[in-house]
Amino acid sequence: MIRRRLTLLAVSALAVALAVVTAVFSVLLSRALEHDAAAVLQTRLEAATAAVTVSDGEVVVADSAGDETLDATTWVLGGRGVVVLAPTASSAPTAAIVRLAGVRVPTARDVGTQTRVLASPLPGEDPTTATVVVSVPLAPYETTERAGLVAALALDAVTLGLLAVLARWLVGSALRPVDQMTRRAHDWAEHDVDRRFPESDAHDDEIGRLGATLNDLLARLGASLRHERRLTDEIAHELRTPLARARMEAELSAGRDDPEELRAALRAIIGDVDELSGTVNTLMDAARLGVLDARECDVGAEIRDLTTAADRRGIVHVDLPAEPAFAALDGALVRRILSPQLDNALRHATSGVDVVCRHTGAWIDVSVIDDGPGVAGDDLDRVFLPGERGEASDGLGLGLALARRLARAAGGDVSADPGPGGRFRTRLPAQPVRS
Repeated sequence: MIRRRLTLLAVSALAVALAVVTAVFSVLLSRALEHDAAAVLQTRLEAATAAVTVSDGEVVVADSAGDETLDATTWVLGGRGVVVLAPTASSAPTAAIVRLAGVRVPTARDVGTQTRVLASPLPGEDPTTATVVVSVPLAPYETTERAGLVAALALDAVTLGLLAVLARWLVGSALRPVDQMTRRAHDWAEHDVDRRFPESDAHDDEIGRLGATLNDLLARLGASLRHERRLTDEIAHELRTPLARARMEAELSAGRDDPEELRAALRAIIGDVDELSGTVNTLMDAARLGVLDARECDVGAEIRDLTTAADRRGIVHVDLPAEPAFAALDGALVRRILSPQLDNALRHATSGVDVVCRHTGAWIDVSVIDDGPGVAGDDLDRVFLPGERGEASDGLGLGLALARRLARAAGGDVSADPGPGGRFRTRLPAQPVRS
């Protein structure tokens, strides 16, 4: 879980920081204790040298030097390492002390495992005449250093424990809204895609941006589901009548003996099947339009092919531009956009249908005009709704709705003008001119 990883990351970072701080503290403490031990030795050396004199070549220790500390920590050495004064009890080996006799400058040295000594000649005297050696035990300093290190490590452990608890609580508090939003989004995606997260007051924070992103995803999911339901409803609506008509023709033809009647019934059934096939193809292209590869086609050529196939009465007049007008979509989609309009015009025309194509800059405009009753002003938008028909229409009410949806999905549009006469206008995006 991300909560555990973030907590572990915070604790690990603090552990590294505490390790560095503890190491620095240990070094500083060790140096401070070293300095303190050196200061104690220097103080004792000054006190001891003040109590030692040389008279007629002999080393004399004043009786007033009977300080208990000096008596327990001081050696006085004469010429050739003769021990003039020694502590009554000391852990320092005498041989190691004697080897310091005759030093010419103050010399510090560790003798044994627990003692540090400082040897120095008497000021103003020959170094070989007398040497004063003072000592300090190291055990108290080592104990203090160990105690300080143990205390620092204990403090580190307590700090890490507290931080682990605090980090887990803080991370949990920060991620709790994310977890709640994730659960709610998952539930809404399955049961109610129209639900949305409230707009955050802080639009720029991470939670606000996450909510906006999830709202966008839910909106896309809802649109996709609505599109799927609408596609299913449209397919069911459009297929119901051709299937019922084909079944009726089949049932009627089953009791007929006349070959001509049977052939007519079969031709009607074939027509219904063709209508079903065209409807399904149109609906599937409408559903797939958003993922089709970008193509181009000559709209004029598509109009000629379409009118040639549909104009059985010879009443369609085509007016095309002199130069090819290339649209930025597939020719099959152009035909499926224009076909319902042409079928509608041929169904209602009295004597003629005009199909006019014009290339105007970034658009290609196609008008389909017939001399029929036209579309009433109140029906201009209703005729483009699935399942809706104008007052003068006897169609199934799906072709024009699909034509508009296909055109709009391709970046264009289909609209109607009020009569007399049917007037449908299609605007398609033109293919950009290649330089």
